[in-house]
Amino acid sequence: MEAPRTPAQWYAMLVGAVLAAAGVIALITGSTDFGTVAAGAGQNFIIWNVSGWETILYMGLGGVGILAASRVDGARSFALLSGAVFAAMAVWGFIDGDDVASIFAVDTTDNITYAALGALGLVIGLAPESVQRKAGLGSPHGGHT
Repeated sequence: MEAPRTPAQWYAMLVGAVLAAAGVIALITGSTDFGTVAAGAGQNFIIWNVSGWETILYMGLGGVGILAASRVDGARSFALLSGAVFAAMAVWGFIDGDDVASIFAVDTTDNITYAALGALGLVIGLAPESVQRKAGLGSPHGGHT
């Protein structure tokens, strides 16, 4: 795979790799528990509060991001998708304070992280492909220049 060239491709690759790695590590280290999340019942992983279902979400989104990074249009779609998911989780988390849909454990650190990832993903994903190519080194659809 060719190195990412546009902001959307960098976002997809970096966010995808971090999410996938964090999900796998949290799952392996036993920092998670599956089932519904009672108020404040998530497990701590580094500085975040996570549940087993959250690790599955991280691994799934991470894998999609890594795969999507090879094409500009795929990376933009991933940025929009993950941005929308994280923005929704941040809003729900800020309103509820303890969980999202009773399966994702959240606290203030999670909400701030989700808000940042959501805003960044939406801004990068909404930038047209022509702007993506100007900001990066890519050509349309990940082709060679």
